[in-house]
Amino acid sequence: MWFKHGIISDSKPGFARVIFPADDNMVSDWLPICYPFTMGDQACWIIKVNSLVSCLMDQRCEEGVILGAIYNQEDPVPTEASSTNAIFKFEDGSIISYDKSSHELLADIKGKITAKATGNIKVESSMGDVKAKGLTVHIEAVNITLSGAVMVEGVITAGGLALVAMPSITGSPDGKVTGDINVTGSVKADTDVKVGTISLKTHQHTYASGGGTTSTPI
Repeated sequence: MWFKHGIISDSKPGFARVIFPADDNMVSDWLPICYPFTMGDQACWIIKVNSLVSCLMDQRCEEGVILGAIYNQEDPVPTEASSTNAIFKFEDGSIISYDKSSHELLADIKGKITAKATGNIKVESSMGDVKAKGLTVHIEAVNITLSGAVMVEGVITAGGLALVAMPSITGSPDGKVTGDINVTGSVKADTDVKVGTISLKTHQHTYASGGGTTSTPI
């Protein structure tokens, strides 16, 4: 077997054809690409056309294997690479890297991310904060449990009812509010407002004949 450098002329998953400039630009047949594993666990990617590769070939360059692509002046090492990180950089600018000196995993994806699992998904930070940020954040589940203090900055909308922050007001499991409520602005109800058993819509007053002040609501 001979160690040779060549240029990818055609590529597909698992295989590629190689031009060998030192051998009168001979073009190989489809050669297998060397991957970390192929049975059970599998890895696969194509090597882009015009990439410089290293190969192990027979004397006639008829059979062999592509060991992998190598960096050169036309395709230099990524500027994001360093002696402390491992990096995957994609053609669209997306980057996945881990820096062992700062203990930081970075996934900078120029598109969307989809994570699926048939079992549990757990996100946990033992020493830091967990933050989710987006134009909208949608959580869908049969049951949602929040453990710990909950602070809301902004408006809560629940079943068509908009609630704003009410300092010093504590709630209870039966949906009642204990404490005073001060409102700046209008209060609207679609059905009725009651104070004890007295309805704002249907309550009545008695009054003395000849005029005067009415009684308190009945």
